Amino acid sequence: MRRLLVASAILTLFVTTVSPALAWPSKMEGRPLMADYAEGQPDPPTAGVYLWVDDRNRVQVRVMGDQRYRLTFSLHYGEIGNIQTYGLDLNDHLKQDQTKGILFADIAGSNVPEGARFTIGGNRLTIDCTTDGSECPRDKIFLGQAGANPTHLPFTVSRKD
Repeated sequence: MRRLLVASAILTLFVTTVSPALAWPSKMEGRPLMADYAEGQPDPPTAGVYLWVDDRNRVQVRVMGDQRYRLTFSLHYGEIGNIQTYGLDLNDHLKQDQTKGILFADIAGSNVPEGARFTIGGNRLTIDCTTDGSECPRDKIFLGQAGANPTHLPFTVSRKD
């Protein structure tokens, strides 16, 4: 019995210590310059969807421009939590499923960035995007500070050790 308790304690310590330490792929890291854009500044960012992981390990999404985007974030296991909105108005909607493993974001862009940030409790996040009932143009989806475009939709981002 004592060995079982010790093994259980070690496993718990390992899981709680290692899981948050898993890193995101470099293409998702870094805050894009558009995140600092404010209305009225010169040279507004390119219209589209911006996705990145911040230095506090939160997934960030911002939409810029006058297009409506339907984004679906789904985990293979775990929960999406600590959801905070950024600049959303009455035309925008966030909805989470009952398992808290899927987040739907309907964001009608504008001339200022609008979006959300959230944490995830799993290691694989699948992202899908539609606009006007069709797949989003991949050249309008910008990942991380470098602004890389996904090669296909939906796409999955996996944390790694």
